[in-house]
Parts: sequence; structure tokens; C-alpha cells
Amino acid sequence: MKRTIRIPLLLLLLNTALGGAWAQKTAPAPKATTLDLAAMYTTERSNYSYGSNIWLQGGAAEAALPVKWHLGAVANLTGEHTGGKNGGSPFSEVAFTVGPRYTWALVHAYLHTQTRLFGEALFGGVHGFDAPFPTSAGPASSFNAFAMQIGAGFDVDLGRHFAVRPLDLHYVQTHLPNGGTNRQNDLRLGFGVVYHLSIHE
Repeated sequence: MKRTIRIPLLLLLLNTALGGAWAQKTAPAPKATTLDLAAMYTTERSNYSYGSNIWLQGGAAEAALPVKWHLGAVANLTGEHTGGKNGGSPFSEVAFTVGPRYTWALVHAYLHTQTRLFGEALFGGVHGFDAPFPTSAGPASSFNAFAMQIGAGFDVDLGRHFAVRPLDLHYVQTHLPNGGTNRQNDLRLGFGVVYHLSIHE
């Protein structure tokens, strides 16, 4: 009688062990996605001073996350400065913008690499400082205003985790007071490097 009971019990334990191993073997792997972190040098032609143009120099940090299909979300932080050469006044600004990005991926069969072209429209704010901003209450040493940037660029993969960005080109509009139109229509150029950070959902 005891032997009759032991055999079904042994079979039950064996089935449980094999079932657990099979479940572990066939469990779906976590879905991976890539967070792109970029660091860039930027230069920007601006008409901050009404009636004249200046060149700002600085840098930008960016994070881009794919959402669905070719669409993604981007956050950009850019800081730039000019020393006020040629009789102009010094001027600095820091802008933070967020918005959607559309990306096209092109694979090079012979080079075994990938190029991603993107277009985006980002919106946010700008903080201007180190300059006199004419306002109705008199000159202000700093000012916060609306900012947007619309443009495109492309990345070329150098490996699994790194890419180079040869061109980042944007039209940038800010609404800082300048004694005239109180609006800047700028052209920003940039280039830099991108790090692909793999994350799991």
C-alpha cells in the first residue's frame, strides 16, 4: 500500500519540477527600448539686440525616448552666451523645451551601420540674463519668456551604444524684450555625440 502511494507522489513531484523549468524556459524576455542621451556644441545667430545680430556659443543636453512606431518624446536643455564684442552688450540664455520627434532609420548594408534622420518641434521657455532687458517698468537684468525650436538632424551609429551627430539644425524663436519686436528669430547649428542607453520595460 505504501509503495502504491509513493509512486503517484513521486510522479507529482517530478511533473511539478519539470513544469516549473518549462515555464522558466519559455517566459517572454522583457521588452527593451533605447533612451538616447546627446551632448552637443551649439552656435546660434540671434537678433537679441534690435537692429543687429549676434552669435551665441554654448552647448546642449538632450534626452529622447521612443514612444510608438516612429514617434518619440524629446527634452532639450540649451545654454549659450556672447561676450558682447564689437560694441555689443553681453548676453546669456538658458532654454528648456520638450516635444515630439519623428525618426526615420536607414540601414547601410555594405557599411553595416545605421543612420537615423529626425524632425521635431519643441516648446518651452527661455531664461535670459547678463543683459539689460527693456520693459515697461524699466531695464531688467533677467527675463523669462516663451521659446520654441523646430528643426531636424541625423545620427550615424558608431557601434551598439554610441553615435555621432554631424548636424543638428533648428529655427529657434524666443520672446525676450529687445526694445523692438520683442521677438528673436534665430538659426541654431549644432553637432555632438549620442549614447544609446538600453532599458527594459
